[in-house]
Amino acid sequence: MEGLLLSILPNDITAESGVIATLIENPQMFLAYDMLQPRHFYNQEYSAMYWAITELYKEGVTTIDKYNLVVKISSTKATQKMIDKVGGDKFLETQLENAHILSRDTEEEYTIIARKVVECAFRRDTYTNLTKYSNKILDTENDLNELNGEILTGIGNCAEAFLSNQEALLYSEKLDDIEAEINRKRKESENGIFGIKPAWDILSNYITYEKGEAYAVKARLKSGKSLWLATEAIDKAKKGYSVLFTSTEMSDEKTTLRLLAMISGLPIEAIKNGKYNEYDKGEQRYRDAWYLLKNVKMHHEYHYNWDNQSLLMKAKIIKNKFGSLDFHIHDYLKSTTVSDASKKSAELGDKANFFKNNICGNLNVVGLTAVQSNRSNEVASSDEVARYLSCIMDFSKKEKETILDHGTECGNRQLYIEVSRDGGEIDKDDALDFYIDESKETNLRLLEANQQHTNIQPSFMEN
Repeated sequence: MEGLLLSILPNDITAESGVIATLIENPQMFLAYDMLQPRHFYNQEYSAMYWAITELYKEGVTTIDKYNLVVKISSTKATQKMIDKVGGDKFLETQLENAHILSRDTEEEYTIIARKVVECAFRRDTYTNLTKYSNKILDTENDLNELNGEILTGIGNCAEAFLSNQEALLYSEKLDDIEAEINRKRKESENGIFGIKPAWDILSNYITYEKGEAYAVKARLKSGKSLWLATEAIDKAKKGYSVLFTSTEMSDEKTTLRLLAMISGLPIEAIKNGKYNEYDKGEQRYRDAWYLLKNVKMHHEYHYNWDNQSLLMKAKIIKNKFGSLDFHIHDYLKSTTVSDASKKSAELGDKANFFKNNICGNLNVVGLTAVQSNRSNEVASSDEVARYLSCIMDFSKKEKETILDHGTECGNRQLYIEVSRDGGEIDKDDALDFYIDESKETNLRLLEANQQHTNIQPSFMEN
């Protein structure tokens, strides 16, 4: 009877084999649905393979072949026994040969079959738990209230194991850990500044970066928002933070050329054509810039149209593979819908929400991004974006009249804090002054203007 029941318990071999085939072809895909565990598989051979593939990926192995599968599976008696029962090495060979036929191509397709495996496991465990109470239910001598409580507790524990990855705690039970975290941040603070300082000292008087939060700079086309983000990326990498820099704007090569110019202070054209020797200590400055880029924990990834899930997947891969991720800098949040204003608004709001909560919040990283404003200095869905992001800074070119009024020592860019959940807003009339040399891209550097105080610049810009 027990064997008959087991044979009809919910399971989906198509979903299970599809998960394994997908991971053979693309092992990092398991990060797209992290609720799936080896114990959720009905077929033990797939449980063993899932464990082996995910462990290999965590160790840095990205190509799944027979050799590394055999080595990993044979590392424990339990997994080896599971594979031996279905044919051993021959079974593994068959799975590897058929993987390209059964694998799913997208994260969405993979998530559907992975969730199906988990759902079947939940139904099996719930059924098994309920059958344990069958005799007690029929025994009229058992106290009904006690039986009811026992059943509800048992089923609740089963549901919690599948539907929640977090335990429930009273707020008071969390306070000791919260206090310890606050004290840790105090000890790590720089000159009493709580959080991580921006690249420019003048800005750190108003904001600092906190993990789990998202910050955005708003700017018109060609005003310098990409330069703002790139400056923060290299500044944070130089200071030892692990940085993921994703871009919708520039390829690896173009970004590298800009970073080399920023770090060295050499003209970007001189770097492109190799004539940097014509400048003072040009060769050394050029080599030092390359050395810096090769020795920081920064990852640059370009795609012309990042979607939410791809951004999350990339961040998860970097954090999992390299063991840490402190900053995710994304250039930039933009809508793919151009004709319908309401759809554009909703899409930008959705992207801001996802970036703040699913990436920054769930992965505990600092998020820096940008949004583009129109000619009226407005952003479609500005209310939606502001609703989710921790801080929005308005960064713009100064009008000629403003430059004349302020004086040339006050630079040609200005920044004010439009929205900040932690306070520190700056009115437009009190905007901070910055400077970009626009003569001929001779110096791709965003500096604090001289007039505010001594021209302090990020340490990586000092030659």
